[in-house]
Amino acid sequence: MTIQLQASAACPSVYLPVSTPSSPLAGPWVALVLPEGVSLTAVPQILSDWAWLDQASSQTPSMIPPVPGFWVFAPAAPADLPSFAEALWGSPAAAVFTGTTVPVWCRNADDLSNGLQWLATGSTTGPLILSSANIGFGNNFAFFIPSGSPFTRNSASDTLTITAQGKFIFNIRGSGITGFDPSLTLALTGSDAGLLILGATLSFDPSPSSANLGIHYLYQSSGAAVTVLNYPLFDVGAAGPKIGYHVSLDPAAPFDGARTRFSFTQPATTLGAGFTSPLGQTVCLTPRSGAGLVIRSLWGTGGESCLEPDGDFTASLSPAMSDGSVALLCGSVGTEGLGGAAGSVLSFIAGAAYCPLDPTTATASDQSDPLDDRGGAAVTAWVAVSAADGSAQYRCQPAQSALFQGGAGLPDYLFTGAAFPLVAGTTLSPVPMAAYGLINSQIAKVAATPYRAFENHVLAPVRAQTMATATKAALAAKAAARTASAPAPAADTTSTYVTNSGLVATVDGEVLLSVQLAATVDAGGKTHSWVAEDISPALQTALMTNDCFLVVSRTAGSDGDILFSLSGDVAFSDWSFEPGIGADGQFLIFKYAGTDIATLAGSLANWAEAATFNADPAAVQAALLSLIATVQAAAEGGDTLYTTLWSALSDPAWNGLLALSAPANTLPEIVASMEYSLGSTLSALAVGLQVNDLSGGGDESPAVAASAPFAVVDYANPDQAASPAAGGAYGYTLDSLRAGFINGTLTSFTAGGRLEINQLFGLPAALQNDGGDATSNIVAIDGRYLQPVGDDATGYYAFSAAGPAEFRIAYDYFDGQATAQILKTVNVTNLQFVQVNDNQSRFSLNGALVFNPPASAPEDPYLYLGSPPTTDLFDFDALAYSDLGIVMTGSGVDLVYSFDVAQVRFPTPTSGLRQGLVTDLPLTAQSLSGAGSLSDLGAIAFQVPTGWTPPVDGFDYALVFAITLGSPGLLSSQAGSLTGTVYLGWGASGSYSLGLLISGIDQTCSLTLQGVMKLAIGVAGIDTMASDGTNRTVLLLQQCSLSFMGAAIPGSARPFTLTLFGAPPYPSQTLLWFGDAVPATSL
Repeated sequence: MTIQLQASAACPSVYLPVSTPSSPLAGPWVALVLPEGVSLTAVPQILSDWAWLDQASSQTPSMIPPVPGFWVFAPAAPADLPSFAEALWGSPAAAVFTGTTVPVWCRNADDLSNGLQWLATGSTTGPLILSSANIGFGNNFAFFIPSGSPFTRNSASDTLTITAQGKFIFNIRGSGITGFDPSLTLALTGSDAGLLILGATLSFDPSPSSANLGIHYLYQSSGAAVTVLNYPLFDVGAAGPKIGYHVSLDPAAPFDGARTRFSFTQPATTLGAGFTSPLGQTVCLTPRSGAGLVIRSLWGTGGESCLEPDGDFTASLSPAMSDGSVALLCGSVGTEGLGGAAGSVLSFIAGAAYCPLDPTTATASDQSDPLDDRGGAAVTAWVAVSAADGSAQYRCQPAQSALFQGGAGLPDYLFTGAAFPLVAGTTLSPVPMAAYGLINSQIAKVAATPYRAFENHVLAPVRAQTMATATKAALAAKAAARTASAPAPAADTTSTYVTNSGLVATVDGEVLLSVQLAATVDAGGKTHSWVAEDISPALQTALMTNDCFLVVSRTAGSDGDILFSLSGDVAFSDWSFEPGIGADGQFLIFKYAGTDIATLAGSLANWAEAATFNADPAAVQAALLSLIATVQAAAEGGDTLYTTLWSALSDPAWNGLLALSAPANTLPEIVASMEYSLGSTLSALAVGLQVNDLSGGGDESPAVAASAPFAVVDYANPDQAASPAAGGAYGYTLDSLRAGFINGTLTSFTAGGRLEINQLFGLPAALQNDGGDATSNIVAIDGRYLQPVGDDATGYYAFSAAGPAEFRIAYDYFDGQATAQILKTVNVTNLQFVQVNDNQSRFSLNGALVFNPPASAPEDPYLYLGSPPTTDLFDFDALAYSDLGIVMTGSGVDLVYSFDVAQVRFPTPTSGLRQGLVTDLPLTAQSLSGAGSLSDLGAIAFQVPTGWTPPVDGFDYALVFAITLGSPGLLSSQAGSLTGTVYLGWGASGSYSLGLLISGIDQTCSLTLQGVMKLAIGVAGIDTMASDGTNRTVLLLQQCSLSFMGAAIPGSARPFTLTLFGAPPYPSQTLLWFGDAVPATSL
């Protein structure tokens, strides 16, 4: 229809359409720009007819000549109208103006240097196209209008109809295709203004070397150039059927799909597509009303353009499923899929196409938003699936795991085995897709690496991000509905299935209830399960994505809602660890992705829901990266303990679970005893799990039968310079403990600790080093595990001193007053750590006790008995002992230490002797006694010769000897051998004790002989007797009497003395008796 044009006040030579109630302004900007110097100042308004009238027209008022100029179409008005008019008449379009109105298209009215296009018009017998026009739509496409094509104007519709002088041609990379209707319509005003509209039945080569019909992505390659990845979509080659289109072309908006478009005519032809079902079927697409092909610019390529689908298509499979349902893979491996019931619709919607980083390099992982649309300039066709019955669904499972790892070829399909959809509904969010089914047939040579990298590092993560919000909302709604359901018993709707990552999941409908992470068996045959429960929508979404990297340091969100809970532990024979979350340094990592953990950890963009599962993601990341650096340095430095852990962190092919800082739940008994000194629980630096052995199948639900975990324990005391005893007599601290486990088995174990001994036998002790006192009294304790040798053998843990030690009894540090220094040194040849019970452990010392010789003068520091002749009571240069104990009771700050001699034995009691008491008498050292007294023991205190330093009753410690007293000789030849015990004690002050306890002696100190005779002993004593020039110690039984049936014999005898002396050779093994009796009348 004819419309009014109003001269612009800003530029009177530019006439603009006037909006009226019957003809409101709509669509692009339209203007009539009069030639330079032409101004109808007297006529502010004209009709559009006047610009297009031919010479035969009679509608123009006689006073107004025809008004030719440029009829301009632009997406928007210029900012400066006079400058625009001036620039237009200074452009190449001015050269074709011959007095007939010329249609002109400009993409940007403020910049006519790019995208200005026109149709040169003139008139002979009527208006026509004076010269051929090749109107460009990007570098690769152009629409050809031949010279001499006449046009007419329809005043009622305000359109031009151009009839081809020959054929309209669509040029694709220099090759033209035909099949267009012979005439087209050009709308002059309204919403369709500037559109070239016509019908067509076309057949063209869709491959990237020609029309490039498909889906297209771009990335910034390392060489700064933009790389295009082409994914052919439709199999509509020239050999196939011709397809009907309704074509609209807007030279001013070539990449606006609403204006420049090849819409499929209805009923449409079903087209084979490049998508594939999980079973390998071809996905077929039938265009629905409004579906079509659009022209898009490939951003960053310097004007390259392509064709892409846009709109709704009904999906089907060839060959079809029996129920007509549809499923298609999202990418190059079948771990993601879209689908729905029969009649499901795929909608192609413009979405971001450009990745700012090169996905083939590790730095691509640093991109938080892998795809960018560059302000709408870089878009491609994303796909949304919908189904009227609500069956549209997205299924997903990790693409990388111990059970499956994607191959390197294209395509590389795997059946999508997810037991239930991640999200379902009527219409799902659009996601970026990649069609691989036609690549081999439409692209001559494909470099698989960039396609695989783009799939793994760009498309899959974007799909996960895109689906996450909708998925979590849907799952939250279902979980809420399940919680709010009536409490009445209902049919069990739970089921169990195995995820692609090898985890066993329990679901209720589509809501994930629990995940069995591991099952391990301890040394006693008990199965330990490690389970995640109370699964939140956020965790379910993260675990089911195809590229899962989840770092978790909390189990409740900022709002207090539970994200999930953990229970159970992981067993390694007689060890077990309980992975947890929340304490300092405790993380749990789920990794089922194609990139290694060390790289993924470097950018929070790689972390699924980083802010949801971590209160401070940056702090957690810093701690994780620090740990990774430590492990790397150790492993690359040759520390084999870290080899397996570093492999898990650095190998892209490793996928599984990694728990960091997992506290020990149970430990081998002896290791647990060593742990008591920590005051805290020993933890594994890491517990990792890659492979589960599964059970079930058929009618039996699947379960994790056995897992093959690894673990690394590396404890180091942060203050190894601190005194373990902290000023006390004894103290122990564990400085290091390192244990490695592979496939559930202990493969290495070492430990190191420090035992501080500041006191021995109640006296200060000083460790000796290079002939003098050491700087500390610390004995290093080493622990190791001795692997079993032979099929039936068992391994065991051994904790012992790193080497021998010698302690001087440091009387110079004694707080009391010592009149004599009796014990000289305590030598420790070996030391072992043993567990006594759950609350007590023992450091068992073996070595030799060295006693000082007697003093020769009162002023000497040793024990002075008196003027010679005396005896050497403590005549041990080296009394070998075993099992001298330092006992540790309790744990942590409540540890209590004690010195224990109760279990001491003397394996070689007659070795290391000087001449003295033990050499002269047949004494055999048997044990040590703690503090006591002779009287409490019931022993007879020895009398010593007058002038000797007298013994005392009480002692701090005593050597306990067995003595064989021999036989009373001819006086009672049937008495047999008598035995007894000799106690030789000493005190810290320098006192000594000496006593005898004869076996069988009664309360009257009488000894029964032959049942009817009694030997009564008054006192016992010691003395010396010269023998071959040597003073030998003798034992005296004094004030003795003998009775027969109660009568003294002989009747005239007085009390007598029995002298018992050792017979050579020495050390003596035999004690001989000598006695005499004096008649009473001789007194």
